[in-house]
Amino acid sequence: MGVLSSYLGIGGGWLLVPLLIYLFRIAIHSATATSIFSLCIYSSVGVISQIFFGSIDWMIVLLGGSGVIIGSQLGVLLAQNVPGQRIIQMLSVLLIMIGVRMYF
Repeated sequence: MGVLSSYLGIGGGWLLVPLLIYLFRIAIHSATATSIFSLCIYSSVGVISQIFFGSIDWMIVLLGGSGVIIGSQLGVLLAQNVPGQRIIQMLSVLLIMIGVRMYF
């Protein structure tokens, strides 16, 4: 996923989530959470290397991290009330938008 995503310039969730749902028969909510957890694992390698090279703007980390913490909590609350089929529909629309954007 990481190699393919780096070539396309987008995250790997667009491919990982459908694979988890249709190939491994994992529930939709669990598949999306697993995708985000895997993102945390492989992005940690990049963060550690950037800390090692000293090329981190800590103000951006503070502001961005605050937004991520708040947004993730709101996302969990919203996702608990959204049926799994609706999540699949939203993912499909997002994939179409990404495809159109990449085409142009």
